[in-house]
Amino acid sequence: MPNGQALHVQTLPTSSRSELGSVENQRCLLHRAEREGASQRPPQRHHPYGPDPTHVLRVRHIPSAVADQLPKRFQRPAVLPEWATVLLECADTPTVREARRYLVPNSTFFSEDDAIKRERQIINWLSIRDQWFYHLRQQGLDTNAVLDRDDWRQFLSHTPERGSFGRKRKNLTIFDKLLPDGAFKIAPDTSTLPFWWFDRPYNRGDEEALIVTQGLVMWELDELTFQQEFLALQRNISIRAGHPENELDTRRNMVFNIWDAYKREHGIYFKSPPVEDRGIGSFIWNFGVPAVDAARAVMESWPDSPQILRSPLVRPVEANTIPVVQSLRMEMARFFCRTYLKHFARFPIVPTQFPIPYST
Repeated sequence: MPNGQALHVQTLPTSSRSELGSVENQRCLLHRAEREGASQRPPQRHHPYGPDPTHVLRVRHIPSAVADQLPKRFQRPAVLPEWATVLLECADTPTVREARRYLVPNSTFFSEDDAIKRERQIINWLSIRDQWFYHLRQQGLDTNAVLDRDDWRQFLSHTPERGSFGRKRKNLTIFDKLLPDGAFKIAPDTSTLPFWWFDRPYNRGDEEALIVTQGLVMWELDELTFQQEFLALQRNISIRAGHPENELDTRRNMVFNIWDAYKREHGIYFKSPPVEDRGIGSFIWNFGVPAVDAARAVMESWPDSPQILRSPLVRPVEANTIPVVQSLRMEMARFFCRTYLKHFARFPIVPTQFPIPYST
């Protein structure tokens, strides 16, 4: 059975991902990065997840005395600790230069330091969020993404003064159809803007709540992007293995099972606002163990999978200990990233920490 401290982590009312650093076998990502960063090798081309991105390194145990305090300054959601560790391990892996295309933006597309710019980006996304998800359902998630990083950044930063979205970039003409009146004009003296993330209004008058709302918007996009990365890798492995179409569907559904603890629409998008971490990084045992085991079940059949992935977690979930589950998490992250790099020669978009604290 887990010890008392571990049980305390599992029963926390908010996401336990912030606590993960305390059970990571004393890993210190910042010190590791400083040691590895001491070399004078020339910097490689920029990638949102490495090497040494600040949102990867910003993974530290939050002392209990301040764990329930809202952040005083906005920060993008930080990468889950074990995934951050692996990305640093793979920082020197050769990658190819190519324009990535994305079905949705991720948190690295949003400004962390410029509040006005970030607000414009958030509002532009919330303006089309529901319509965009409907558009993706109509197109089918197996369709190839059209918009690259620059396309998304142009859309997110677009202001009414620029005119139509597709004036300079043909790929953005779709947003002229979704927003025929153009980008929303943000009045500087308006307290609450007419946009919501589920049940959370975009309330500019409550600075602390707004920080959490913005973080939740970005976390949702990170989670959906990671899901797409998982699906893309599984599909690539299946195609190379010559799996028939029914096997492709079966394995795709197995990937979706990782997110079964969330209420989802069409098995993909969140149907209601997540109130806690229920994914592969959660130490709330009723959520974390099934999610980790679902991911393990997908990855155990991949070529060269490590032995630890071939042993399922046990039921009831309380019979699993922190060291066992955490070791599995670590090897899953390592195997996923290395396999992804092998198949696509680029770094994957990985899951980030659920914004805390969060209250309904």
